[in-house]
Amino acid sequence: MEPSLETKSANVFLDGARGAVVCLAIAGTACAYSVHMETFLDAKAAVLGVLLICMGLLTILRGRLPWEGVRTYSLLALFFAVATGLHIFRDDSRFHDFPYETWPQVLSVLFAIAAFDLLKEARWRKRFLAMLIFSGILVSFAAIVQVADAFPAWFPTYDGKAQPLYSVFGNSNLLGAYLAVLVPLLVWRMASGLRECGDSEEKRSGIGMWIVDAIVLLLFLLILGLTGSRGAWGAALAGTIVALGARGVTPKRAFVVGLVAPLAIFAAVYAAPDRTVERLSHSMSREDSGGNLRLWFWDGTRRMIRDHWLVGTGPGTFAYRSPYYMGEALWAPGGERLAHNELLVEDPHCEPLLILAETGAVGAIIWLVMIVIVLRCRGPEWGSLVALGAVACVSFPFRSPPHVLAALLLAGMLLARRRSTNGVGQEPGYATPSRACAALVGVISVGLGAGYVALVSPGSCLLRYAQDVHLTGAPPFDAYERALAWPLQRPTAHEHYGIALLNAGRKEEARRQFERALKGIDTGAVHLALALLAVERHDGQTAFGHFDAAIWRWPQNETAWRGILAGSVGESRETALNSARRWLDEETVQRLDRETGHQGTTRGRSTP
Repeated sequence: MEPSLETKSANVFLDGARGAVVCLAIAGTACAYSVHMETFLDAKAAVLGVLLICMGLLTILRGRLPWEGVRTYSLLALFFAVATGLHIFRDDSRFHDFPYETWPQVLSVLFAIAAFDLLKEARWRKRFLAMLIFSGILVSFAAIVQVADAFPAWFPTYDGKAQPLYSVFGNSNLLGAYLAVLVPLLVWRMASGLRECGDSEEKRSGIGMWIVDAIVLLLFLLILGLTGSRGAWGAALAGTIVALGARGVTPKRAFVVGLVAPLAIFAAVYAAPDRTVERLSHSMSREDSGGNLRLWFWDGTRRMIRDHWLVGTGPGTFAYRSPYYMGEALWAPGGERLAHNELLVEDPHCEPLLILAETGAVGAIIWLVMIVIVLRCRGPEWGSLVALGAVACVSFPFRSPPHVLAALLLAGMLLARRRSTNGVGQEPGYATPSRACAALVGVISVGLGAGYVALVSPGSCLLRYAQDVHLTGAPPFDAYERALAWPLQRPTAHEHYGIALLNAGRKEEARRQFERALKGIDTGAVHLALALLAVERHDGQTAFGHFDAAIWRWPQNETAWRGILAGSVGESRETALNSARRWLDEETVQRLDRETGHQGTTRGRSTP
């Protein structure tokens, strides 16, 4: 039965509204940030959750949706279901970071499913690609505002931050990764623009758009250079080569990059030589802290994969498991030569390794099948996907909602182009609209989007407020109590509260908070704090155990070695001294030996 004219008009209006929501999601997730949330990414996920609610409601109102979107992204849905289901009933499962890392990824998949039928229309694909580029312009202008220090309150200076150009992402690697994804898209559009022009008037308009695109490309490359992210530079280059190769390399198309790239490189070098020339000159040298630290990250992650190769440790659990395995990498033969620090390694800076570590061979196989399916497609989006894949090997773009959403939409465009039609969801026998699909996708989207906004986002705001109060020097105890009373809270909240209590002399309360923190994070900082508190209680056995754990994670920490030596006598003390010499200079070891002489309270214990 043919739908009535009124029904068709209503569907056109609702499809237009859904398309507008997709455009808002592209720009909103990219540009949203808040200094009043725990991370900038929390704000982006909150915006995505709100817009997913809108998308779900519009889908329900439309009443019909083809199953095609569900089929297209079904492997991703299977990936999350299997990865979570294999671990949720395990006694040693640690899902404390699941709401903050995996939940936003699930929201992105749902959003892509709800929007997939729109991706089959060329006009919507063109609009979404244009919105991606527009979002890059907004992000770049935000970076310029930060560099110029025009509004310091918008982009505060965080002490100890090695990469100051973070724009609206809170991290220069994520900023560089986002622009690296957009550069091939823009290059492809420039390489295609003049060829597709017809009459002289259209050609003049095409030349004007080409000039505008060239200016935008210059802006992107300039900010990309200022990020100092070498992984993003390489990814943009790889994606551009693929984008130009897809159109065929001609003198005119090579001129696209040949004209703009040198100008951008010169401007970036002139504006910030320390972030460009020095970054390149230090590559693969001792001064290359980023590259050398990644070798440590990857070695520790490899050991995690070795022990959990089949099904992994579970989604969102890498940060909990990493301190132990990073320590194992350091204590292995030759591990002392690895560059390392005492910060928590929240991800390995390599998404394929993270997938293997958290989901094992099962998750990796599902991902390989998805990649093979996408490889069968052709389209202008390939350059951007190659750039994203390249930067994912040295960074962590899948933790960022705008990066994930862009990847899903670009992959969806490739898949949808193979089955594109003139209307939305009208392909006979395959994309017939279904009431059940609309109800299922709409209800789940509204439920999970509302759940994230109501349960996760407020916890991030409460924790940030408590930390801000703590930094001002005012009593933060009530603020931390409110933050910890929230049902979904990061385990680091207990650590921060424990530090505040310890500074106030409330040691027993601090101990309880550190013990609760240890259920969600396994860092050297928490073990060291518990060890020092145990020493004050004259609990030598407990103190030695936590000192031992701290040394395993922080082998260069003098305080932990002092505790180990104070708790060792006889042969175990000699073993401890020899182990300490591996990490500390001889003068420091001799000083610790003198300070802890004849203080042993625990016999027969040994160091790692």
